[in-house]
Amino acid sequence: MDSSVLLEALSCLTGLPVKPHSDTAGLGIDVGQLTVHNFVSSALLPLILSKEEVKEPQSEQPKELRVNLDTFYAPKFNYDFRNLRDESECTRGGEPYIRPCGWFRFALKVLDKYPDGNGWLGPAGWRSGSVAGEWPVSYHGTGRQGQTPITGQREPQEFGIFSTPDIKLAEKDAELHKEFSSKNGKSYRVIMQNRINPEHRVTKSDSLWLVRVPLEVYALTDDKKRKEEMKKIMDLSIRPYGVLLKEM
Repeated sequence: MDSSVLLEALSCLTGLPVKPHSDTAGLGIDVGQLTVHNFVSSALLPLILSKEEVKEPQSEQPKELRVNLDTFYAPKFNYDFRNLRDESECTRGGEPYIRPCGWFRFALKVLDKYPDGNGWLGPAGWRSGSVAGEWPVSYHGTGRQGQTPITGQREPQEFGIFSTPDIKLAEKDAELHKEFSSKNGKSYRVIMQNRINPEHRVTKSDSLWLVRVPLEVYALTDDKKRKEEMKKIMDLSIRPYGVLLKEM
């Protein structure tokens, strides 16, 4: 699958046009940089804030993003699950890992990118069991607040990022995946494949996990400070390592 489709998928996930860093068109506008480290906050922070009443445009919000695919994308770790039919039982981080059969994974260049090393990923290659220090796998993330996507029950104090260990649920639930039409004439679903820090995860059910944003953070009146605190929480809690695509 061509990497140009990856750029379109990143645009879909972040809600902003994403172009290669070599593209100098439009540099007169406010342009931000998309990296492995800020990908999670670029994609997920707007999902929390989008639940609020929009008061006025955010002046610090970039109009476009540039990405250096050489430092963002790790094609040697791509994996084609599109023709895979696998019901093998396996775990990651002590939790069941449901492989994303039917999807193509663009791998992100996350090795040696974090100060705590690579233990959160575990060793490369196929294996059925977990290893110590590894984080569980979750899919996508939604900023939905106050209502679970599974039961629809009201939970007014629950602010944060929801994700699921179940790829089938992520594909079915409209807030756990996104969709876009490509310039190649095809339409795709796109999902982030993450590792989630078990120390910062709240298990709402077997199929729904929450990284909670404390109410006192969500209620901060200093908008810049609030975003900074939310970003810290996300950076500690969720690390995307793949972008999954499936043709519709």
